[in-house]
Amino acid sequence: MAKGKYKIDPEFRDYLPPAGVETDQQLRDLIIAEGEIRNPIHVWRGIVIDGNRRYKVAVAENVPFDVIDMSDKFQTREEVMDWMLADFLSRRSTSRHQTRIHCAKMMENHRNRNGLNRSQAAKKTAEELGISEDRALEYSRTDHALNALPREIKEALLRTDQNLPRRHLERLKKCQSDEQKAVVDYMTRNGCSMKKAMDEIVPRQSGFIGKNPVRRPRKPKANNEHLVARLDEVTQHLGKLRTLVESACEEDFVDSARLWRDRAWAPLEQLSVVVSEWKRVRTEDVV
Repeated sequence: MAKGKYKIDPEFRDYLPPAGVETDQQLRDLIIAEGEIRNPIHVWRGIVIDGNRRYKVAVAENVPFDVIDMSDKFQTREEVMDWMLADFLSRRSTSRHQTRIHCAKMMENHRNRNGLNRSQAAKKTAEELGISEDRALEYSRTDHALNALPREIKEALLRTDQNLPRRHLERLKKCQSDEQKAVVDYMTRNGCSMKKAMDEIVPRQSGFIGKNPVRRPRKPKANNEHLVARLDEVTQHLGKLRTLVESACEEDFVDSARLWRDRAWAPLEQLSVVVSEWKRVRTEDVV
């Protein structure tokens, strides 16, 4: 049995979400009730790489635990992260977010280690996982939006095992901390979707708050004076064009002008009528 002499590295701790569905308090109560930690703590060069929550409880409550030292197996932090990801995917208790998290981490690794841009990393990851490039990009963006939330909110959302659309995550990020907690509590208590919880807890700027419609403010009437002026210019240009065509048709040697007049005169007349009517309506709006 080992005692508390290891470090918790924030990068390793936050690299993947906790594998278990228990909250920190539930995990603590379970360990205290059993008086032991069933699964060993994995460490690498004095740093905990698997079992950060269990290790924290064990040290605080003076509970003995077993340790597996993996310092000889890995030479770099990247190798450690690859093992953490593989171990995460091998667990049966992984939530429905397993594929999304796996895809996002693979894209992150391709970008950081191979120097690929986002599009290149998405294409390579999509080929490796057998999904579309658009799906890989969406997984990455959703994971980024989730990681932008406070750690306790992120872990609580993952424990609900509900679908987490990116648009709702980005909307939740703009909320106050008490609203974020209320949304998570509502989802946990009612087992509902994130959209329903957001609509019930967080007021919308437009649309609906729960079942109560919110009227959108009317936009002020646009000033059409500049448009009327432009229509005057168009009308003048059409008049000049008509004069030029008539003058060209009076010359006997300009057969092409006559041909152009015969084919284009009717559409030109229709365009003149449309512009005149549009100008009349806009002028009435200004008045």
